[in-house]
Amino acid sequence: MSNPISPKVIILIVVLLLVVTVSVIGTIFFRNTANKVAEIVISTPDLDKINDGQYQGTYATEMIAVTVAVKVQNHQITSIDILEHKTGKGKPAEVITADVIAQQSLNVDTITGATASSKHILKAIQVALESA
Repeated sequence: MSNPISPKVIILIVVLLLVVTVSVIGTIFFRNTANKVAEIVISTPDLDKINDGQYQGTYATEMIAVTVAVKVQNHQITSIDILEHKTGKGKPAEVITADVIAQQSLNVDTITGATASSKHILKAIQVALESA
């Protein structure tokens, strides 16, 4: 006669399978997101060709969405307002706008620990300036 498997063992096996499944799916999702962030190309539009005004730009992927308003006067970026920033832990990246204004360029360092949000903010600024 064989010993039946106890309900505790069955529950343990099911829980372990769920943990492994969620871990695998999470790892795949994280790698896909990281690859997409790495592929974001950011370039600074020629500010000499941008007229005075305020321009809005949005950039979004699965996990992050950013909308900005960029004000240009005398061919210089004078202000950047983040109108919307849907993110997890990327809130610290919002200080990157000060660097963009100071350097008048999107070629600035990303914020450590918030690289994905930094790149999304920069790309939204690019989109705004390209809409001018």
